[in-house]
Formats: sequence, structure tokens, C-alpha cells
Amino acid sequence: MYLKGIAFFPRFNNSQIANLADTRPQWDRAVRDLALSVAKTAPKTIVYIGPGEPSFTDALAVLYQPGLMGKCGDRWLQMTGDLNLMNDFHDRLNEAGVDAVFINDTEAERYQITPVIPQPLNTAVTAIDRVYPDHESVVINVGGVDHTTLYRAGRILRQAIESGDRDVMIAVAADQRKAESFIAALEGQDPSGLMALLEKPANGGDLSADLMAFGATDGIHTTWHSFEKDGLSGVSRLDYDLDRNDPTYDSLLAQIESRRTAAHRKVLSGADPYVGLAMAAVEKWVRENAQLDAALFLEKYKAEYPADVTRMTDSVEASGVFVTLLKSGEARGWAGSFRPTAPDISREIVQTAIAAASEDPRFLSVEAEELNQITAKVDIVTDVEDVWELSEIDPKTQGVIVEKGLRASFVMPDTSFSSAQQAVDKAKERAGISADEPDDEREFGGDKLFIRRFSVETHTIAV
Repeated sequence: MYLKGIAFFPRFNNSQIANLADTRPQWDRAVRDLALSVAKTAPKTIVYIGPGEPSFTDALAVLYQPGLMGKCGDRWLQMTGDLNLMNDFHDRLNEAGVDAVFINDTEAERYQITPVIPQPLNTAVTAIDRVYPDHESVVINVGGVDHTTLYRAGRILRQAIESGDRDVMIAVAADQRKAESFIAALEGQDPSGLMALLEKPANGGDLSADLMAFGATDGIHTTWHSFEKDGLSGVSRLDYDLDRNDPTYDSLLAQIESRRTAAHRKVLSGADPYVGLAMAAVEKWVRENAQLDAALFLEKYKAEYPADVTRMTDSVEASGVFVTLLKSGEARGWAGSFRPTAPDISREIVQTAIAAASEDPRFLSVEAEELNQITAKVDIVTDVEDVWELSEIDPKTQGVIVEKGLRASFVMPDTSFSSAQQAVDKAKERAGISADEPDDEREFGGDKLFIRRFSVETHTIAV
């Protein structure tokens, strides 16, 4: 059928919920009135959205269980999960490239977590259960996912709801402390205000749950119903405004995508061939799963950067390369080697950029939807030289390589190093060379420690 509304409940802990009527009577009345409005709507399924545990920094968490358990107030509750809606939501998230962990028994054991309803949702779950227990449920934890992705996930949720055969409501564990700007944007039907909220970085305990829920109304005007008592804010309900002549507006997601794409193109127009090649290699790989032809791509740079293009395609100039991918100024991927592994710099950049986008174990692979938010920094390794005295190394401007037999590692130049010895010790630690090992063990059939320094030529663009 369709989404019947969104209810914004406050967050209280278990002890506060148990005594809410005595300690916060005005909140108790507002919460009860909101729960009664949900009961009057009589949805077959309620989707609960909030922060809390279980939580992931870069993915939604959905409790994929036929029976959902949670301690709400002073008692345990059990709800029936709407597996049909969960399955449809799962498939649509996958198709859209939105990362989510659906926590069944296997995933719970894998991540060593207990799949219970997150505590911030207790107010909503308890209040609704008291007046309307006869419904199925879906429980979503927003984790640390960025605002725009959460908003997209909300829109995807609405699509899953509309493809089903039952009426659904969303109940949110809202952040009352930070709700003013959100409420003002909603009440004023202000897309630009909402867009500003979407483009803020995500932060635990902020408006992430609210914004995911509002994503379910993307492109549709809404009406705001407050259940405030004695000056309270945020205990509210949102419904479609179907009385307008035109109840729709241009999707905020489409507006954000268009704006980001234009800004990204402007940024990339100032890229030199090193950064331009890295970014093109990432895009080719992400969109087509294919490796970019470096020589063909660099043809367009020959007129403005003839010396650089010649250097990048000359096998004599082969060098180690490091590529750092940045998203909104934060690291999104990194790869590289101080030794060349390709015949020339251009092909070294291509394969390193692909590795940064797809092989950094700290991150999931870069998705197509992220490309208009990502820039690259390319470091070319130059002037690799043997070092005989540590006084020859300036660790703030030079990198350090250590090798002992088959063990080898490096550190990049770093202004935080106070001495060359500190840089060498860090490189030895990364190589698995213990601090108490003698540097030269050849007379005992062992290996000698070799130390090299190198310089880094950095190519980047201002964002």
C-alpha cells in the first residue's frame, strides 16, 4: 500500500521510561497522545529507526529476525518481524549500492552481538505496544552512515513499502536536543534547509535517524503535527500533504547529485595529469570494472603538460607511487609501494589508484554514487638512496625504508617525527623487525639491516 506517516518519539533510557508518568508527566502525555495517533492509523507494520547497538560505522544494521526482542522500560517485549518488507528492503539496498548488515543468527555470531532492539527506540516501542501491540515490525539502526546515504535509504524504504500489500508507519527515536533546525525546515517546507542538514557530516546521536525517516518522504510535501505539551519540541508526526494542487517537489537527492557533480567537475578541471589519471582510473574501474588505457588518456594533457606526459610514459622513469583517495576531506582509500611494479609511472598510477579504490582493507570498495565526492592525492617516490648515518635523514621531509632479509617496510615523511631514529623504529616495527635485534647478524648466518631514504613528489588539487 503506502506509507501512512512518521512518528517522532523522544529518547529515554529504561529507568526513565519506567517512571515517565511520575518524573516527566508532560513528556508522558505527549508520548501517549502520539502513540494513540499511531494506533488510530492502524498500520500493519511499523518500521522503527534509531541509533544505538548493534551499530556499524559505514552500514545500516537491520534486525533480520522473525521474532524481535527488547527490554523496554521495566519489561521485555517480543515483536514479530515483517520478513517480507525486510527482504524487499534488502534487495533494493543492494541494487542501489547502499551498505547494510541484516543481522540474522549467523551475522550475530559473526559480529559477536546480541540482536535486541536498540535502547534509544525503547520509548517508541513501549508507548506503541501499550496501545497497539498487534503489528509486525522492522528495526533499523542508522550507525555512522553519512546523512545523504541515510536519506537515500529512507527513499528506498518507501519504495519497498509501496511495492507491498500493507499500510506501514515509521517510528523514529528522534534527537530532541538538535531538532530545532530539522523541525524548522520541515514546517517551512524548506528543501534548501533540509539539503543543508543532509550535507553535514554524520555524528553519533545527531539527526541521522530523523533524516533517514524523512528520506521516505523525498519529493512529496508533508504536513507537520505537533504533540507538544508545556513547550516541548519534537514529539510530532509527519504525514503526506495530499491537499496541495501539486503535492510533489523535485527530489532533494536529484538536486544534491546535480550540485555535487557540477562542483566536482569544477574541481577536477584544475587537476594535473597525475591526479587526473588517478581519478579517471578509479572511475573507469568503479563504473566498468575495467582498467584505463593510461597512454590514450594522457593524450589530452600533451599540449599543456608535455614534460610530465613524457616522464610518465618513459620506462626509465618508473617509480613507486602512493595514491590516497579522499571523500569530503576524509580518507576513503590508500595504496602504494616505494618500489615500481609497473613499466612506467602512468601505469603505476592506474593500478595503484584501482587498489586504493578496491583493496584497502579499512574500507568497502568505492561505489559509483561516491565518485562525485572523491578526489585523489598522488605521491611519486623519488631519489631513493642508501643511508649510512641517521643524520642524513630528515624524517619530516623524507621517507624511510628499512630492509632486513625478506622483511621490509617504510614510513612516509611525517612532521610528527621528532628524530630520524623515531622514523626508523616505526619502519622496523611495521616490517616485524624487533627493537632488540642487532642490525648486522651476517656473522651468525643472519641478515644485515639496510636503511634508505626517499623523497616524495606530491600532486593534489584544492577542494
